[in-house]
Amino acid sequence: MRSGTTKAPPAVAGALFVPTLHGIRGIALLLVIAFHVGGAAQWMANDAIIRAFYEYAGPMALDLLFFTTGFVLFLPVVRSGGFGSVRAFAIRRFARVVPPYYVCMLLVLALFPLLSNPAIQSAADRGLDGILIHAAFLQRIVSPATQGFLVNSPVWSISVDLVFYLVLPLVASSYLRHPLAGLAIAVVASAAWRFAFLEPDAQGLYDGLDYMIQAPLFMADFASGMTGAWAFVRLSDSGWPRAHARTMVIVTLGAAAALVGLAYVGGANIPYHLGIFQEPAAVRTALPLVLSVFVVAVSLAPGWLQWPLTNRGPLFWFSEISYSVYLYHFPVIFFGFYTIGIPKVESFLWQWAVYVFVVSIAIGAVSYYVIELPSRRIGRRLARRYARGRPRDPPGKAPAPGGLLGSRDGA
Repeated sequence: MRSGTTKAPPAVAGALFVPTLHGIRGIALLLVIAFHVGGAAQWMANDAIIRAFYEYAGPMALDLLFFTTGFVLFLPVVRSGGFGSVRAFAIRRFARVVPPYYVCMLLVLALFPLLSNPAIQSAADRGLDGILIHAAFLQRIVSPATQGFLVNSPVWSISVDLVFYLVLPLVASSYLRHPLAGLAIAVVASAAWRFAFLEPDAQGLYDGLDYMIQAPLFMADFASGMTGAWAFVRLSDSGWPRAHARTMVIVTLGAAAALVGLAYVGGANIPYHLGIFQEPAAVRTALPLVLSVFVVAVSLAPGWLQWPLTNRGPLFWFSEISYSVYLYHFPVIFFGFYTIGIPKVESFLWQWAVYVFVVSIAIGAVSYYVIELPSRRIGRRLARRYARGRPRDPPGKAPAPGGLLGSRDGA
């Protein structure tokens, strides 16, 4: 920026779009559903390699989702040089997350007898306190043993997201000044949290998991996303990727290979079947860092390499509706258990897969077009009132190369 030029106030956080992140989000949800489908059929692969990848599919997918949230929500902060209106940010997050979630949980309560058996009905906390805990997104923090009313437990991740939403406005400016130091602090803090609660000799589920699987465990995921957003903007504005396209291809392929290797090692070395987030410490520490390298590299790589993630085909559409699909896929599984009566046996794996994917996508699409998309549009309009007249980038800020950045609702 030239001397004497006044920097424009930052626009509202949460309005930029990187196509590769959109595709990665869709792949992450596909992994989540596949992981839960395998669990519904009580499937365990005979082949050790396939079994290792399956064991790590679900946990790795959650890391991917938390990473993309950190990247997408911090990207506008990097581009504009500041966080902008906290009120506008809160409106956008509320409109993006809350209406679909509330409708889903109301439907879960209304259809509860079809999603449960007598044992679940007596154990689930469906009283006023349980409803208020879920309404405040505190289910993972306050009542992990009965989260999702025992029939929609994946909503625990929304509690983790809530913590990030609350913390981001407080740390955004400092993190923008020190993105590498912030990442180092987050990695150490996540590792320390895990070490404090992990039971290394566990051979099955144990109480410490409820304490370990909380927001601090995933600080490194969010921070890697934030630092990745910072690196993406710095590199894209410098023009370096265009001048070194071959290097970006090599780094992308190398990071992708490293992610595959981490997935195998993580899944092959968990202490027991479906021992989520209990992979070796080195894998848990390295995963978000390698993921950041991969995402930045592929997002700045030549278009042909990005194409599997960015083409406007089925994956792009699935990514659009992925949040709503995520909300409903577990109740769909429980409906299959207790109303349809699909057997929980390995021989029915493909029946489970077809049923869960087809029905979850159908319900998720209805939720997206009827509830989520309209609420997001309303949220964007309200948020813009607090950023009216503010340009999206400071004067003199170069656009990202190749059309990699565009306007779009956040994660």
